[in-house]
Amino acid sequence: MNRATGLVNALAARILRRPRRCALVWLAVILAALASPLVRGPHAAPVFDHILPPNEPSQQGQALARLAFPVLHAEASVVLVFAREPHLTPADLQTLSATLDALRATPDARAIPGFRLTSHLTEPILTKRLLALDASNQPRAALLVISYDLPYDSDASVQLAGRIDSLAHSIRTDSTLNLEVTGTAGLARDQRHADDIAHRRITIAAVVAVLVILALVFRAPLAAAVPLLVVGISALVATRTLELFRSFGLPVTTDQLTYLIVIVFGAGTDFSLFWLSRFHEELAASAHDPHAAARRAYVATMPGILSSAMTTILGLLALLASRFAPALMLGPVLAFSLFVSLLATMTLMPPLALLIGDRLFWRPFGSPGLLDSPDDSRWRRLAWLVARRPVGVLVILLLFLFVPVVHSFGLDSRVDLDSESLKNTSSMRGRALAERYFGGSILFPWSCLIQFPTAPAPDQLKAISTTIDQTLQVAGARDVWSLTQPLGRSAAGAAMLLPWFAPRAADLYYNPIQRTLRVEVMAGDSPFSPAAVADFERTFRKIRQLPQLQQTRATVLATGPSPLMANLRSAARVDEWRIKAAVVLAVAVVCFLLLRDLLLTVILLLITLLAYQATMGLTAFVFVNLLGQPALHWQVGMFAFVILMAVGQDYNLFLLSRLAEERARRPLRPAVRRALVRTGRIISSCGLITAVSLGALLVSGQGYLVQMGFALAAGTLLDTFIIRPLLLPALLLLLKRPRTWISTSQGRQDTTALAAGS
Repeated sequence: MNRATGLVNALAARILRRPRRCALVWLAVILAALASPLVRGPHAAPVFDHILPPNEPSQQGQALARLAFPVLHAEASVVLVFAREPHLTPADLQTLSATLDALRATPDARAIPGFRLTSHLTEPILTKRLLALDASNQPRAALLVISYDLPYDSDASVQLAGRIDSLAHSIRTDSTLNLEVTGTAGLARDQRHADDIAHRRITIAAVVAVLVILALVFRAPLAAAVPLLVVGISALVATRTLELFRSFGLPVTTDQLTYLIVIVFGAGTDFSLFWLSRFHEELAASAHDPHAAARRAYVATMPGILSSAMTTILGLLALLASRFAPALMLGPVLAFSLFVSLLATMTLMPPLALLIGDRLFWRPFGSPGLLDSPDDSRWRRLAWLVARRPVGVLVILLLFLFVPVVHSFGLDSRVDLDSESLKNTSSMRGRALAERYFGGSILFPWSCLIQFPTAPAPDQLKAISTTIDQTLQVAGARDVWSLTQPLGRSAAGAAMLLPWFAPRAADLYYNPIQRTLRVEVMAGDSPFSPAAVADFERTFRKIRQLPQLQQTRATVLATGPSPLMANLRSAARVDEWRIKAAVVLAVAVVCFLLLRDLLLTVILLLITLLAYQATMGLTAFVFVNLLGQPALHWQVGMFAFVILMAVGQDYNLFLLSRLAEERARRPLRPAVRRALVRTGRIISSCGLITAVSLGALLVSGQGYLVQMGFALAAGTLLDTFIIRPLLLPALLLLLKRPRTWISTSQGRQDTTALAAGS
């Protein structure tokens, strides 16, 4: 007996000897988790200071803009849009003025860093930007901008947006006046609300789906409820712990907690189900000794459960290689949740089963569950087919997977704002009003920043600004605000008013201390759209290639939504390969240490990669070719790879673990047949549970999560019903693997004896 088996035996003896004590310890943990909201950190934690690292171009542009033009560039903004047809009344303008005064008097105006209020009343030079006039100079809409220096999607920023919304609507006395709240913080607030709704939907869907499948598997109420209870406790403890850490500054988002739910209910239920099904099998062989059955089940299944959990956890931790702050934190969040689920499976599931006793598998209607059905003929026929015709099975499967795999290569991904879940929200209505009355990207323009190594002469500075203006105009910019066009090129009489505005224009568009020139660009499309990003990249490239800027060796940067999206798209492509390489390396190392067979490790990785490529091809076919969507969201390919590669090894390792038991007593071919038959029902049930749990993302109502849910569910089903029972055994038989990893002297003697007697 090796050291690992000895440790598992010792752990089984300690846990199963005192099941009541283990249950009481977990009861204390549950009570602590329920009481955790009473303990909060000293502040509302920012979610992420920056999505990308500071050395990325868009982040450098933002830092320069805030340094050179602090009045104009803040981390977040709440924009109040006042509008009425045919035009605003004096009472409407008075409402705006009263809102402005009320906001000045709030504690937030003194407590929030960088809190600034901007309207046509406070900045007359920006009247054209903040007050929309009709042909008779009557105001049709007005903007009130509240900007401040907090991360736009932090808890504090979202809460501030809610307070501003409540204050503005309490001052509005005429309900016919259109008043909407938008801006970056307004979008974040509505997105947070949509995320909370999606989280609740997904949780309910995952619980119901897993419960239904467990009921079908066991047809026993308690046997179905206990794994769900263990997984639910795991999810509760992990979620409450992370929320507590979040209040102390750990950047945990609702999106991450949503992924936590589907991963825990998928993989965590598998852990519990593998032990419970083996316990059921051992109990049937020793009906009068449940403790002995529980111990044998523990010793038989825990090494495989630990191996698969370790592979999944380390695979998820490979997300630490990401440069994206949300993706970087997702790995530790999911790894921690799976660790909690593993602890619950090892220390809570067996004690609960022993405490419940004979009633655990009580069936009120007497009908057998899927695991009890004596008819294994389908799995026997399948095992016979794979064992007798491995080459034919392999060829047919490769032909079946050929089309989706080929379709997966060359897929494009989109990086934009997923607005599906924000329809009919105040932020989107406000953005539509701003587009209607002010045009273009009035809420989210992008800025070009030119920092000179030495201060240029005034004439040279104006010449450079004029050249940039002309370049932007030729490139199709809707409007440009710059040193030579402080009111935009479409402003009537701008040239005549320029001398009066010149001192103020210098403050807005040129900082002599930082030697930085600023040009603000209003694009034609939504700034988050792929078209706007492509236009920005083309235009920005032309500006950087201007001879005047190259001669002065100026640093050219950009900031705003379109530059950020462009940076995200380019960084995502590099980041995806970094993460994929890290995941493959992590999974490969763990599998090799467990299997001690390099060729077998390579086989597992290759078939999982094959399943992933086929999944992406199928997902693209459904969403792009059938549903007409422009492309898959960039997160789908990256996160689906991580989850399918990490979680997808579970069933392979479970099968190989059972094969190791059979191989120690039988030659390879009959061992493969028996392992397939004995694990077919349970692994298929676990795969179905994981698929429906991950597929719960389909009910989220958010476009990228719907794509993610389909990809994860399809990939899990493909791995469960095609890769694991057909492709992997066929390859094992053709390559005569496994060999060394299961060999012990006793195992070789048993194999020889059985072979001689057969």
